[in-house]
Amino acid sequence: MTMIMSPRQLELAAFGLMLFKPKPILSGSEWADEYFYLSPESSARPGKWKTDPWQKEILDEMTNTTTPFVSVEKSARVGYTKMLNIAQGYFIHQDPCSILHAQPTDGDIIGYAEDEFEPMIRDNDVIRERVNTHNARGRNKREKTVKKMYPGGIWEGIGAHSPRNFRRRTNRVTMGDEIDGWEFEAGKEGDPIALFQKRSQGFWNRKNILGGTPTLLKISKIHKRFESGDGRRRFLPCPHCGHMQTIEFENIRYQIDENEMLIKDSVVLECISCSGLIEENQKMEMDEKGKWIAERPFNGHASFHIWSAYAHDPNYRWHHIVQEYLDSKDDELKLKVFTNTVLGKPWEENIEKNQPEDLLSLKIDLQEGIIPLKTAAVVMAVDVQKDHFWFEIKALMYGNGAHLVRYGRLETWADVELVMRTPYEGVMGEKHAVRICAVDSGYLTDEVYEFCAMNSDICIPTKGGSHSMSTPYVVSNVDKDVNGRPVATGLKLYKLDTGYYKDILDAKIKRSIDAVALGETAKNNMLSFHSGVDALYIKQNTSEYKHVEVNPKTGVEKSEWRKVFEKADNHLWDCGTYITFLGELLGIRFLPSEPIETVTRRRERRVPRHNDDDESNY
Repeated sequence: MTMIMSPRQLELAAFGLMLFKPKPILSGSEWADEYFYLSPESSARPGKWKTDPWQKEILDEMTNTTTPFVSVEKSARVGYTKMLNIAQGYFIHQDPCSILHAQPTDGDIIGYAEDEFEPMIRDNDVIRERVNTHNARGRNKREKTVKKMYPGGIWEGIGAHSPRNFRRRTNRVTMGDEIDGWEFEAGKEGDPIALFQKRSQGFWNRKNILGGTPTLLKISKIHKRFESGDGRRRFLPCPHCGHMQTIEFENIRYQIDENEMLIKDSVVLECISCSGLIEENQKMEMDEKGKWIAERPFNGHASFHIWSAYAHDPNYRWHHIVQEYLDSKDDELKLKVFTNTVLGKPWEENIEKNQPEDLLSLKIDLQEGIIPLKTAAVVMAVDVQKDHFWFEIKALMYGNGAHLVRYGRLETWADVELVMRTPYEGVMGEKHAVRICAVDSGYLTDEVYEFCAMNSDICIPTKGGSHSMSTPYVVSNVDKDVNGRPVATGLKLYKLDTGYYKDILDAKIKRSIDAVALGETAKNNMLSFHSGVDALYIKQNTSEYKHVEVNPKTGVEKSEWRKVFEKADNHLWDCGTYITFLGELLGIRFLPSEPIETVTRRRERRVPRHNDDDESNY
């Protein structure tokens, strides 16, 4: 009796047979040259793929199970996204496993899935015959945008902006694109790259691939990844003397005509050894003899740097690169874009920040914990972290001065309360208590509200705003917890324009440094530190700088405070920002230079007048 199978059963049987089909042993570049086709939606040259010489090692490392980490710091127009596509196709066809692909946002991953991944499935037979086009209910409907199933694994696409996108996923292969566009922190759960890479932590043959175009030197994630790997750069031999060298923009020579126009045929590369001039049409021959050379020993992390001049693109040649430079060299914003997207290098911003040695000049001969003369109020700020706290106590003074009394790190809420309730002694032996304490509610929000409610005589919850506001701060009632449930705390939440208060604090620091340099230490509006201030305090108070950009079209200036590097600790700087707000809240800047002496006048006792004519003498 012959059993007739339905089309669905035949399809399932075919999937099962593929699991037992022996796979050819191919490297990533060999597989790409054998099987891969470019789609017309996303390629200027659709059709059969051909690996360029410089791409071979990158593709092979992307698919090599003995190299767990691969990073590519690159410019635009070098085909990194296509190499990611090839790596994904390779694993689906040759070495099936679950793959997690991350773009900066949900919108980016949806765009990638529709513009790159779906057409790749359609135009590559060996991928299309494996990817399941049925959803979980078996209906003949393609799973759009973010998930694909195939024998041996699942491909998932996510946005890196939210920590929940990383949860409950276990993937042997993780791939991230344009990581400089990822958030610095995934919500409150820390570094998104670390969260992303943990998805593959349990696999002995894990593969983590990250790439992107760098942005600012101090905060570039991909540049940091390149530096943490072995640092491979592409060296090509000079056709005249054979000297191996990288292509550097500084070594490209060109000429300008009398009309200040670029002479395209004049663009050549000068050898750093023999000074011979190299034509671009010699580049392919050089590349075929080229090699990747690492700057550091291999530690399981292969990192590559590649930029536009290496690409064999007939539509984008060396003279196009030079023309882009000429068009941007006199405009800082355009030059920054050129540096990032053409040279593939991070932009080294001219950061103007307070220098540590200048801040140290603000120390005075007053021990930690001692309150100076002319103090109007002692205030405290607490920066809340996941498992600890940073605090700062300052004496706010008549004449709008401020003196650092105490700072440090605390481990528990009980420690915070102890420091906050401790009386502090003045230079004349008098006692001072903290009058008001601002507690940051960005982390552990419900715990902050509970603590402030229990200490409502001096504590207020605060929250820094990430964008400029119409007023320096706004006040709202705390009537819900973080889950939206009603609560009755009686608290007021103060939301601050932190940029505004950082500007005020920075101005006071600069003014104080200048006054000390001129020997004018008795002026108003001065900031001083106790004598025990150490490098930690100074480092955290120089952790940010003010970045200013001018829109070239509108001329509008935009400024924001940024960290000098991605993981710079700025907790005490934030405390100083909150204390600056407290000074405003208490009206300290409106106080006179000296305390007003209260003169108690004895009221003269009124002596009753005796009127002889009045018999009723009272």
